[in-house]
Amino acid sequence: MSSCKRVLRKLGLYFLFASCLVTALQAQLFNDPVNYETGGYGPSAVALGDLNGDHQLDVVVANQATNSIAVLLGNGDGTLRAATTFPAGTSPFFVVLADFNRDGKLDVAVANRDVFGIKQVSILLGDGTGGFQSPVSYGSYRDVFSLAVGRFRNNGKIDIAIADTASGSLLLGNGDGTFRDGGSIGVEVPLAFAVKDLNHDRLKDLLGASNGARTIISLLGNGNGTFTQAWTGAVSTPPIALALGDFNRDGFVDVASADEAVNNLGSNVAVFAGRGDGTFGNAMEYAVGTEPRSIAAGRLNRDGKLDLVTANSFVGTLSILLGNGDGSFKPAIDIPSGGSGPSGVVIGDLNNDGRPDLVVAQPGEAVVSILLSTGK
Repeated sequence: MSSCKRVLRKLGLYFLFASCLVTALQAQLFNDPVNYETGGYGPSAVALGDLNGDHQLDVVVANQATNSIAVLLGNGDGTLRAATTFPAGTSPFFVVLADFNRDGKLDVAVANRDVFGIKQVSILLGDGTGGFQSPVSYGSYRDVFSLAVGRFRNNGKIDIAIADTASGSLLLGNGDGTFRDGGSIGVEVPLAFAVKDLNHDRLKDLLGASNGARTIISLLGNGNGTFTQAWTGAVSTPPIALALGDFNRDGFVDVASADEAVNNLGSNVAVFAGRGDGTFGNAMEYAVGTEPRSIAAGRLNRDGKLDLVTANSFVGTLSILLGNGDGSFKPAIDIPSGGSGPSGVVIGDLNNDGRPDLVVAQPGEAVVSILLSTGK
């Protein structure tokens, strides 16, 4: 009996060692963060795109405290040039890129969260060199927390879904870089929208994060800028951001939500498996660092399976959830983000090595952090 105990003890130590080794290797997915100043204060969100036509990813950051966006052109080797800033309305909080005027050059849409004034959406048309025209602003909203772009009408023009903390609003694109009001979307206290064809009818649909109701809602597009609600799924804590992907590799769109803490407790990611008709299964929830404000999906460890990463604003970390390929995820691995309170994270290959890198907005330090993949 004593020999059996010794064997079991050795086996237990072996598995503990193996588990620690795997965790350590997984934590080495990314190199240490390298920080770049954004030329302003309070960078709250980040987006990636080729702004100057050199086929390298560039970085756009919303500098909330200094009413500007910053452009940091990429060199193609994982480094960035010094920031150039452009006026972007009052209190720019969120930023997305798209070609709104169909000239082949990326433009910027900014969510303006002016605490004491009018909440608007500002459009800055790109010149194809990394520069932008003066902003043109639209709307008067209760708030503008985030934006999502998509062609919600059968006319090829890009529209904008606004998470306005009221019921959600649409801006309808005219195809020339200007917009007009498209009315209410109909989601209770939305903080985020995500765009995809959820039911394979070739029409763009919406998933909304209803912070007030603690639900995720799917709205099927009718092809004319209106939507029909198809499904509602509950999460245990208020959702704040969304990421889409085929996490179980069945050909259907799945959704993951970053859910903020209640009284600083209970931050998690909720994952819903799509059924291909605009409805989803029940949530599988995974603990992450406190107050995840952003979530992104990508293949982070080169095993062909989609993974998730969150930016945890209260603890200065990124939580990485490695996918198992069946819709489930391993427990979160927390790594330093490069700052004290990251508020936005996106995934892209900045050094052209075929591996996904991370770009993080750091409002406390007025920098954007670059974490290059190690390839492990």
